[in-house]
Amino acid sequence: MAPANANESRILASRRAGLAACLLAAALAAPLPAAATINVVSSGAQTSVQAMSGVFDFGFVSALVEAAPPGFADFESDQAAAPAGPFPSSAEASQQASVSANGTSVVAVASGVVRAVVPLPDEPPLSNLFADGSASFSLAVTASGPASFSISAQVTGLDPGSSVSISCSDASGPVATVDFERAASVSGRIAAGGLCSVSVFVIARRSGRLEQLEPGEDTAGFQANFAVADLPPEDDEFTWVGGTSGDFADPGNWSPNGVPASGDTANFSQGGSATVGLANALAAREAFPRGPVEVLLERTRVNLDPVQPQAGVLRLLSPALDDPSLVVNSGGVLLLDSGSLTAQTALIGEDGLGTVNVTGANLFQTDGRLVIGRDGEGRLNVSGGGNALSDEVVMGEGSAPGNAIVAGNGSLWIASRLHVSRPEPSTVHGFSGGELDTPAAIGDRAPPSELPDVTIDPDAK
Repeated sequence: MAPANANESRILASRRAGLAACLLAAALAAPLPAAATINVVSSGAQTSVQAMSGVFDFGFVSALVEAAPPGFADFESDQAAAPAGPFPSSAEASQQASVSANGTSVVAVASGVVRAVVPLPDEPPLSNLFADGSASFSLAVTASGPASFSISAQVTGLDPGSSVSISCSDASGPVATVDFERAASVSGRIAAGGLCSVSVFVIARRSGRLEQLEPGEDTAGFQANFAVADLPPEDDEFTWVGGTSGDFADPGNWSPNGVPASGDTANFSQGGSATVGLANALAAREAFPRGPVEVLLERTRVNLDPVQPQAGVLRLLSPALDDPSLVVNSGGVLLLDSGSLTAQTALIGEDGLGTVNVTGANLFQTDGRLVIGRDGEGRLNVSGGGNALSDEVVMGEGSAPGNAIVAGNGSLWIASRLHVSRPEPSTVHGFSGGELDTPAAIGDRAPPSELPDVTIDPDAK
């Protein structure tokens, strides 16, 4: 159905529940004008196992430990303890870790799994019945000049002793600090002379001893990602060179080498498709504010794909409210099918076709103005249970139209104010259970013969 006139028309009663997001507006200090040399000052990785099966075993009086050599580049360990005894118990620990340093960046990835198994005897003994498995990883680097950092880690398992600690600081003081948490993800910049470090420890332990009876099985693990790279002094535009897939936080995926940070522009303009991992990227925390990042998507299909769901949100801020932090243009396609994005302002179709597709349990949010179609056609497609949350929306602002489709059960687009058409007629189409929720659809700038085309099928909401 189409609205009866070009004045404000209510499409649906507004129901604002279940969608909320927060953007941080603080900016970091401007970097110093010198490039950085990134040096590893310490690194460590090890696994440990120890177990007894109800009788004293000299072979396991001390834990069996495997440790990486100093300055290691790669470390792999896989060990187990399964001593003989009336109550078979076992401990296992494995780890894979790599540290790559080329002078201008340090990138590290580490993961580990530990396991402890102890049975429950009918008559628990006083001693000699336990199993412990542990793994740890640590890394610290210094930067001789300004550098960007992106560090994330998480642990799993029952034991409260498993934890993550992260620290980045420079002459101004602490930049990011996380002490003994279960998961953390930080990013930002450090000035010349800054230091960044990460420490991860995970343990699984079970006991069948009478005075400490915790039998059964515990499996725990950890994952850590670390990247610190020099910050080129005058380069504030980064172009994706990571091919069809890669991590946003990997300096090697950008030209020039580095990770887009405060005040930078991230360009995706190589054509084809790219799957960009956000799990270790720019998941801002309230305690660690960071500055604006602008993302420009041209001739590229970008799928924001988090490895860790809790970190799979890319937040984009603008230096000014009327300056878009996200531009999708020149045939660019932004696909949100396994990650969410929030932008302060966004422009879809600046002077060429731009498309944003939102599907699955993911969110496309704009806290300021969303323009769909300026001098290039803009398209917003929300389907398969996807969600879009917008403040002011303008469709067809310039010489080209904006078009939107909301389709499928669970698909929802909430807009505070929807200018469905300006000089160029635009369309909004809801069907197959899709829901459009806005207090007002406004079409007062469209020619009288070209009223906004808003259709809501009977099976839509």
